[in-house]
Amino acid sequence: MATLLSTLHLPARLDAVAFAGTLARHACEAVGLGDVATMRTEIAVVEACTNVVEHALRLDETCSYSATFEADGDALVVTIRDAGADGAPYGQAASTDEPDPDALAEGSYGVPLIFAAAREVAFRREDGLNVLTLRFGG
Repeated sequence: MATLLSTLHLPARLDAVAFAGTLARHACEAVGLGDVATMRTEIAVVEACTNVVEHALRLDETCSYSATFEADGDALVVTIRDAGADGAPYGQAASTDEPDPDALAEGSYGVPLIFAAAREVAFRREDGLNVLTLRFGG
């Protein structure tokens, strides 16, 4: 049974993304993830939130999204929800295969980075929302 650590409701502004990264770092400490896992988690959460702001919500400051942090044993589960464009940008990302860096277009590193950092990545559309769930550690 997962234990809720915190939920953030953030405006679709790039300067607010750092709050999610800071909370990710503290949540990693709460579940006992090591330094390297904490760094990877923080980077992946910041990247995922940046993608929401830029791609799903298209920098529309009248919109917001949420990030929920839960402890599940020795794992951290982060769930990010937004009402932005359907599937943006995770609808096309379903592979954990390591990408060829030379084949990626400029600005196409974020989603592969998230898949590489997280132990599990799941995306779904639920009640008109994009729901991205990331699991770290465990």
